[in-house]
Amino acid sequence: MERLNPGLSGTQKISIKGEVLILLPGKAIFIPRSRILVVADLHLGKSRHFRKYGLAVPTGSAEATLEALRKLILQFQPHFVVFLGDLFHSAINEEWQQLQDLIFERRFTEFILIRGNHDLFPDSFYLGSGMGVVENLEVQNFILTHEPMNEPDGLKYNLCGHLHPGFVVKGKGRQFLRLPCFSFDEKTGLLPAFGKFTGLSVIEKSRGRRIFVTTGTEVIEVKKS
Repeated sequence: MERLNPGLSGTQKISIKGEVLILLPGKAIFIPRSRILVVADLHLGKSRHFRKYGLAVPTGSAEATLEALRKLILQFQPHFVVFLGDLFHSAINEEWQQLQDLIFERRFTEFILIRGNHDLFPDSFYLGSGMGVVENLEVQNFILTHEPMNEPDGLKYNLCGHLHPGFVVKGKGRQFLRLPCFSFDEKTGLLPAFGKFTGLSVIEKSRGRRIFVTTGTEVIEVKKS
């Protein structure tokens, strides 16, 4: 595993099908050759949705999510930002307007949504908000989807979200910590949920699967199961 220069401290660089992927502590992937920033499962509006029904959940998660996205865009200056589905969780509200403001700030960046199970509005709505919308996207040697493909053909590697992968890191005694993670097996790569108010679905390390946890400041490969 190759470390990057100090300007990208905390990242990991891997090669899949001859293409370089940079795994970012902020739970995103940057593909440098095509200058694509890939993020999954923002679930904007989720905390507001639950508060509407009387649940005491924290405020400010959407603002924090969008600020994190803005910082990555400023750092990497991508030509494209690709959302791997589940961009918005519920009915349109001011959090959608905040996303639109971000999109319209970046006149030279193209935003593309790969439709997920929570992305229920018609294509015309997303187009009017300044982004393209597709069911999947082929980029170089990758096919980007929301959910993992049932049978990737092997010619293109599947990058996807949807599952909100996490891994349990065990410490001394009975200490353990659940962390979001990237997961890569022979045909499929899973991205952690980018949103600040999303759960984790714990996965296990197995033969042929590489797992990289992110602490928020560093991406670390899990060496032992």
